[in-house]
Amino acid sequence: MHIDSKEWDDGSSEVRSVDSLSALRMAAETIIKATSQQLFIYSERLEPKVFSDRHLIRHFEKIALSNRRAELRFLCADVRGVVATTHPILELSRKLSSYVQIKDLPEDYNAPDELILLSDEKRYILLENPELFTGTACMNARSTGHELAIRFERMWQESSRPPDTLRLHI
Repeated sequence: MHIDSKEWDDGSSEVRSVDSLSALRMAAETIIKATSQQLFIYSERLEPKVFSDRHLIRHFEKIALSNRRAELRFLCADVRGVVATTHPILELSRKLSSYVQIKDLPEDYNAPDELILLSDEKRYILLENPELFTGTACMNARSTGHELAIRFERMWQESSRPPDTLRLHI
């Protein structure tokens, strides 16, 4: 079934197909709005067409500020593109560095060509082909969410915070 925000609620364990940029935006917004504590996103360059939207940035900020245990992790295969475009997530990570982190995979890492968005270890979007915006999304899938969290954590442990994403506080 396709993404339709009117019928898609937090309790649904139905896997929906994502097949366009608009479906990806709708799914991302729905999932991010439902996030209470933990949000992990892996993308080659943090998909500016999706994740630089000011409404989503406000939701990221709201998650970080409303829960002292909030954890927003953004992992990139190429953070230079994020830094070069002054992505809003980069500014948010500088502003709320205790809650929002950006890391870069090493160049020699065999980075997957996919997009992963994982919320509270149960809601997810998995795009097997990010260039064509094709994949799946689900609002309530703990087993798949747990598997994606393990994959994300492995990549996170191999990655590092590039110095140009940090802000020096004096």
